[in-house]
Amino acid sequence: MTVEQSPSFTRSNRMLALDVVRGFAMLLMLISHSSWWLDDLDYGVAYGWDNMIAPNLRAPESIIGFVLQLATPAFFLLGGFSIALFADSRRRKGWSEWRITRFLFTRGIVLIILDLAVMNLQLNPPYYSEHMSVLTGMGICVCVMAWLRRLDWRGMAVLALIVLLGTQFYYHSLTIAGEWPREESVLRAVLLAPSVEDITWKTQFPALPWLPVVLLGFITATLVLRKGLSLGKLSLWLGAGCLALFTANMFIGDLWSLYPDNPLIFGKHPPDFAYLSLYTGLAFLLIALYNRLQHLTMTQPRKVLVILGQSSLFFYIIHVRLIELISPIIAPLQLPALERSLLIVLMVLPIAVLACAVYRLVKRKHPHSVLQYL
Repeated sequence: MTVEQSPSFTRSNRMLALDVVRGFAMLLMLISHSSWWLDDLDYGVAYGWDNMIAPNLRAPESIIGFVLQLATPAFFLLGGFSIALFADSRRRKGWSEWRITRFLFTRGIVLIILDLAVMNLQLNPPYYSEHMSVLTGMGICVCVMAWLRRLDWRGMAVLALIVLLGTQFYYHSLTIAGEWPREESVLRAVLLAPSVEDITWKTQFPALPWLPVVLLGFITATLVLRKGLSLGKLSLWLGAGCLALFTANMFIGDLWSLYPDNPLIFGKHPPDFAYLSLYTGLAFLLIALYNRLQHLTMTQPRKVLVILGQSSLFFYIIHVRLIELISPIIAPLQLPALERSLLIVLMVLPIAVLACAVYRLVKRKHPHSVLQYL
């Protein structure tokens, strides 16, 4: 699966170092979403322009929520890895560059359609909600990356820096002026920043601020594939670099923060520089750590993470409905909120893992079906 068959990035290593981290991100997402139908529990992971949540690190749910924030940056970062891996593997199978571009663009459109047509369905009234979740943001990024992937990695790095600085300067200027977007604009919401008063098609994951994270994942995979660099060492250095930028930003006064009055509040909807640098850095360190430990025996928990990592999109689609089904059973129980949340996770996880395992088998038996886009 590599260009130079780098020993640090064989398919086996890729499965262990990347799929496991992606599976871990899916698990964190499941824990975070398990509180959606619990009125007395808030992990503090859904905040934006008009929803400032100052974490209380003396409360267990705030500490857990601090860790759960890792899920989204890891998802976008590994999305960039996946695009590079996919393009490389298809070249080896003889695909033309145009065919790869067309496939990736189609897959991005499929993600957006799934978000609008499937993820908005509900089991209870009103049965359909007008939201655009992380799949829309990722779908737009995949569509853009279908074309940007042809750039040299240096050009990608420059582009990532320009987009990062541009979006963060925009957010910072709005924060200083105290004039966050209020007029409704679907185009601005899906690309740059949601409004605090969006009425229809509410979105929390604008594509442009997340594009640099996807580009960084793509660049990292490209350097490993084409230059033979060590995945573990490169991830370690990039993770350390991201955390150094986070520390420097905090040291000079949380310069690019949506909430500069409290250094523990990181903007997520849209993401500010502190949030991106901290959690992208931690995601890289997880990749480096697992790459270092990949020689250890495959345990059952790791097998579960691999299954989730290899079927992350399918898992994302089904986990919300499973939580919605099980939550009414667990919510009335006379247990602490954290225990009920954990019980929901323990009930949803085995069902989801079994469904994902079956999905993997079906997908492998029908590699040219519509499932290839999922």
